[in-house]
Amino acid sequence: EVAIKRMTATKTKEFMAEIKVLCKVHHTNL
Repeated sequence: EVAIKRMTATKTKEFMAEIKVLCKVHHTNL
């Protein structure tokens, strides 16, 4: 269970990082 929670946490962090990058790219395009 701990391993699964860690995997989910890393996936969430990566997901949030991707969203931040996408937002930055979107803002620069505007």
